[in-house]
Amino acid sequence: EAVGPEYHGQGFDLSYDMSLRDLLIQVVHGQQPVSALARHLESVRDHYPAGSLLMRYTENHDIDRTTAAFPTPSERTAAAFVFALPGVPLIFAGQEFGISHRPDLFEKDVVPWSGGDAGTRDFYKELVELRRLHPTLRHGALAICATDQPDRILAFTRATDSETILAVFNFSNERTDVTVEAGEEPVSLTLEPWAYAAAPLKY
Repeated sequence: EAVGPEYHGQGFDLSYDMSLRDLLIQVVHGQQPVSALARHLESVRDHYPAGSLLMRYTENHDIDRTTAAFPTPSERTAAAFVFALPGVPLIFAGQEFGISHRPDLFEKDVVPWSGGDAGTRDFYKELVELRRLHPTLRHGALAICATDQPDRILAFTRATDSETILAVFNFSNERTDVTVEAGEEPVSLTLEPWAYAAAPLKY
């Protein structure tokens, strides 16, 4: 496990983004402003070599599960956010079934492949399929967008030469009308609590 841009100059293709998950938890619990996420993403973009890949996640082998760490329904907002970002999203064994117990590092910890929550499984299948269908979500450059609701909403674009996708996330428990400065004209939409939206921009 390693963190830092220097590893990408020493032959490594992938490193951990260990700060993002902690920031997400602090934001959903009101301990950090939404803008802290934007600052983190811009710092990574500005300080890592071009083409660097970061592994991003809401759970892994030695921290609490997503369903335990994030209050419902913010756990899906956080997961969708990770899948919309540059880098490589991690689905840790059993996360896609909504498993809530912390994994055991030293004892056999069997994933109930034939059980689990079907709705959670379908949710993660949809996220994976979106990244498959839209290469922009895998390779596109990230740009943070200004909004008129910066205390609740984080918006950004992912762009390649062939497509620009706008992603908007409501990190609050309030239904929110928001206008996003993206593309040639502002985009206005309404998001329910902890809801999110993503769509290609048309020019």
